[in-house]
Amino acid sequence: MASLGLLLWLGMLAPAWAEARLEKIQRTGVLRAGVRTDAAPFGTLDESGEPMGYSVDLLRRMQADLSRSLGQRIQLELVPTTAAEQFAQVSQGALDVACGTSSITLSRESMVDFSVGYFVTGTQFLLARGQGLSGNRLRVGGVSGTTNAELIRRRLPLARIVSVGDRAEGLSLLQQGRIDALASDGILLEGLRRSLPDPDAYEVIPPQPFSREVYGCLLPKQDLPFRAQVNQSLIRFMQGVLTGETTATQSLERWFGPQGAVPWETTDTVTHFRQVVEQHRSNGPSRLGIFQPPRRIRRAQSP
Repeated sequence: MASLGLLLWLGMLAPAWAEARLEKIQRTGVLRAGVRTDAAPFGTLDESGEPMGYSVDLLRRMQADLSRSLGQRIQLELVPTTAAEQFAQVSQGALDVACGTSSITLSRESMVDFSVGYFVTGTQFLLARGQGLSGNRLRVGGVSGTTNAELIRRRLPLARIVSVGDRAEGLSLLQQGRIDALASDGILLEGLRRSLPDPDAYEVIPPQPFSREVYGCLLPKQDLPFRAQVNQSLIRFMQGVLTGETTATQSLERWFGPQGAVPWETTDTVTHFRQVVEQHRSNGPSRLGIFQPPRRIRRAQSP
């Protein structure tokens, strides 16, 4: 059952425009959610071609919480989407929510709203092991339109930036020797590295990312009750991780633990969870909104 505080707060926000998304989900009985299928371990396909990943786990929790809050069974329709398509799909109403690997940024908030952040990563580089990021002729691949591409232009001003359509294209260029390094979020590069037939021939560097990126779900703008519902689900998951609740901790371990799909250090993410939960406790449901990650960026030393 949804918390009394959340239900009372949702009831105070009665204008039709604000309740449209929840009303639509209640009417159709379906939550249409965008997922990535090219971003392991957040979104990929299982052997039967069905979406799976950390983000899919979170969406299934949202589905269960919506079913309880609305008092009816809500189906989850997972819709494969891309980094380029998802913003328009959410803003135009084709998707109710999209959860993948989108960093929360001020510029993107002109198109969509964001949920609280649910993972912390940062810009790193995939390259041949032992090569390093040195030399004035360094060729670095970056996915067009990403925060990573913007960052490397500032941090590596002497490098030649090669724009790529996606990480798969960048990986192909790296393997062909047409670029020296591929820049992206470290966790996604590690997922790529582990998918290679010779993963030990490559490495992800530097150990400390060049930036701090916080992933959030894309939501329709100014739909406050729906955003509160999504945030409530995510915060419950975070509380579960912090208190050792079985399904929450198993999800984190399944995707990022030592024996998980992509083993990865989650200390920063769990610290972020604690900050979000503490902020929620201090502010209460009436202030449920976007958790603004600290603006301070811990920078690695330039190579």
